[in-house]
Amino acid sequence: MTDDSVPPHPALEKLEPWFAQMHVQLFDTLQQAQAAVDEAERTGQDLDVSCEYYQQLQRDFKVTVASFPAENHFTLPMIKRTQALEESESGLRLHLAQVWAAAVCTLTLHRMLSAVPLELADDENITGELKMKAAMHYAMWQHLLSDA
Repeated sequence: MTDDSVPPHPALEKLEPWFAQMHVQLFDTLQQAQAAVDEAERTGQDLDVSCEYYQQLQRDFKVTVASFPAENHFTLPMIKRTQALEESESGLRLHLAQVWAAAVCTLTLHRMLSAVPLELADDENITGELKMKAAMHYAMWQHLLSDA
């Protein structure tokens, strides 16, 4: 029996620990967002500013934006709208927490995509799933901002 699998690209092998860390962060963000929804459902009220999930998603958004090279990136208008929504303090905090979660996921996935070597960026076997998830979270982010 022969092994027909293609050996991983050396540049991707070097990035694997970082990609694994980014996937854990994505999972944590989605868990925090679900916990925020669960908290609002449990209490029947909007999230309090002291809610740990609300605070964590806010921190995650700020850290992600600070570490994301957003200059001239197509997400820059969305980042600015999200920041303006936060500053306005209008609307439900649960909604803002969901906006932050969608933003963090989108930006993290785009950061991961930008780390893929250019010669591999168009290989759907390598980037297809990341592109699909990035598009899905971006659409959710847009939808949530349009509801604000």
